[in-house]
Amino acid sequence: MNSVTGFGSVATPNALGGADAVKQVTEGQAGVSDFGQLLTQLSGEAVQTLKSAEHVSVAAIGNKISAQQAVESILAAERTLQTTVAVRDKLVSAYQEISRLSI
Repeated sequence: MNSVTGFGSVATPNALGGADAVKQVTEGQAGVSDFGQLLTQLSGEAVQTLKSAEHVSVAAIGNKISAQQAVESILAAERTLQTTVAVRDKLVSAYQEISRLSI
């Protein structure tokens, strides 16, 4: 599932999770010099995945694509959203731990 005609490319399920994302992070991404940039890049990819799923859903309502393509795109968006929420929760938890440290 690489593209839907007229709707651009459909994002892969690896936008914020999966083996490809882990491999890129562990090997070091070109152009990403710090953790903040990495989070910015990954959040941008997550937004693109969610936008793509929305476009595919609209196309499915109009019977322009198959139900299987729509389900795959929606499941990828769901995984991306779950991963994004988990990362956010970990960041908030880490911030709270740091704020509790005595100086």
